Amino acid sequence: MDMENYVFDLVSSAFRKVAAGKSGNADILDFKVDEFRHLAELAHDLVYGAYQHGVYAKFAVHDPKCRTINTASIRDRIVHRLVYDALVPLFEPRFIYDSYAARVGKGVHRARARFFKFAQRASKNLREEVFVLHGDVVKYFESVDHEMLLDGLRRVCCDGWLMNLVESVVRSYGNGKGMPIGSVTSQLFANVYLHELDRFMKHELGEDFYLRYNDDFFILTSTKSRAPELQTHISCWMRLNLKLNTTFSISRTSSGIDVLGAVSFPYGFVPRAKTRQKIDIMVSKTSLDSRDVRAVLSYLGSLDSMCGYWAQKRLLGVAGGL
Repeated sequence: MDMENYVFDLVSSAFRKVAAGKSGNADILDFKVDEFRHLAELAHDLVYGAYQHGVYAKFAVHDPKCRTINTASIRDRIVHRLVYDALVPLFEPRFIYDSYAARVGKGVHRARARFFKFAQRASKNLREEVFVLHGDVVKYFESVDHEMLLDGLRRVCCDGWLMNLVESVVRSYGNGKGMPIGSVTSQLFANVYLHELDRFMKHELGEDFYLRYNDDFFILTSTKSRAPELQTHISCWMRLNLKLNTTFSISRTSSGIDVLGAVSFPYGFVPRAKTRQKIDIMVSKTSLDSRDVRAVLSYLGSLDSMCGYWAQKRLLGVAGGL
């Protein structure tokens, strides 16, 4: 099989994944009108170096904070998916077990469950107090340095053709810094970039009770003085051109720890106060629009792994009337 046919198969597979569950999207429908020609032209451009990444469309979402999502064209999203599919098998075996964002078999629920297990082990089954250091990065996706990211990718990926595509994707956004929120490649690059921090925490400092979800990381310790020591170690080590939030949170597990949108206590997770307030507002409505319905289903999914029986019961009553 020649290179062009091989790349055509890659872009065809990538397009199927990009289009999965989104067949009603206007750009995908337009692309499918002459799918074979579009894919053949893209494969030709990729093989002969004629491909150039286009500009991103931007729109705001509120979840609950306002964020700007950047959407690439369908043609560029196919390339992003191709790059993602090629890089994941190279990097996935290198990631630590306790990195939970944007990975198959991981996610928020698994991260919370792991945190709870760490708390049980660190406290020797609740016989000792446990302290938690919670840190995050200021404007992480906007701050990633392109050259440092590419260096990390090149250390693992030795395919010149693929790295040319990777570089095109990395440099398609920002001016030497930043990654577009909403891109499948950004999710992978975010883990690649902070893999150095993971290795530092697990292998150099030997912190068994460490986990990370995107730029949020948690370290549990039964020694009260250890938490501020770790804060100093991390601040001194941080060499990724990133700025850590100066307000590291050091809290006792018995007081309740905010972990990725839920509050952890020794007996389990409960919804945040803000979440309970939003649920109260939701169940008080006399009618729900499509956005409300999605919110109800989202809350029900989140509460499934928490001690939120009464909130869940109220929402199930709302869902039963949909």
